[in-house]
This record gives sequence, structure tokens and C-alpha cells, in this order.
Amino acid sequence: MKKTVIFHMYYNGEKNKGNRTTKRTYHVLTSKNTIKNDFFDWMLKEHKEVIKEIGETSTIVDLKIIGL
Repeated sequence: MKKTVIFHMYYNGEKNKGNRTTKRTYHVLTSKNTIKNDFFDWMLKEHKEVIKEIGETSTIVDLKIIGL
């Protein structure tokens, strides 16, 4: 059995703001710590990509794990 978990991040820069969302599928018996670690790694990777794309520093305003 599988469950879908959604990672969501909202960021805000000086001129730009936006959000990133990703769906991940995990086995039902996957521990919450494993999902949280994946979320943390995803958040760091996405934030670095946002900074590259918008060309300015940004602040993470909101983080959510939906379906945990």
C-alpha cells in the first residue's frame, strides 16, 4: 500500500515571490522521520534552485508537509 505526501514551500524575495510543490509516494509503513528528512533535503535543494533562478536572496516564509 502506498500513500502520497505533498511537500510545499512558499518563498519571498525582494522582487519575486512564489511557491514550490512536489508529490512523493511512500510505503504506508515508512517512518515519519524518513519523510521529514526527505522534506528537509528537498527544501534545501529547492531553495538553492530558487536563488539561482530569481537571482536574488529569498526567505522561506511557509513550509508544509501535507498527508503525513
